[in-house]
Amino acid sequence: MCYIDQAFGKFQPRSRNAGLPTALSAAFASNLDHLVERADLWIHGHTHDNFDYQLGRCRVVCNPRGYVWERHGGNGHTVENPEFNPGLVVEV
Repeated sequence: MCYIDQAFGKFQPRSRNAGLPTALSAAFASNLDHLVERADLWIHGHTHDNFDYQLGRCRVVCNPRGYVWERHGGNGHTVENPEFNPGLVVEV
């Protein structure tokens, strides 16, 4: 499940329409603050951007790779999210 109303304001414009929620907003984020605030760590996906922030006592982390495309001419690959950290470790 995707998270969060808190992160929703941080989503890239591709998931927003002039700063206002669209009919598809629920496919990107749900307001689960009441659950997240009870946890120590919440890891989520479905976004295409990295997040790492606190919500109450809970650390919220998202580290998506995003899509991978073959470069024109077959010269390797490029990833949608250059901030993806394949070595990210979150200690509990």
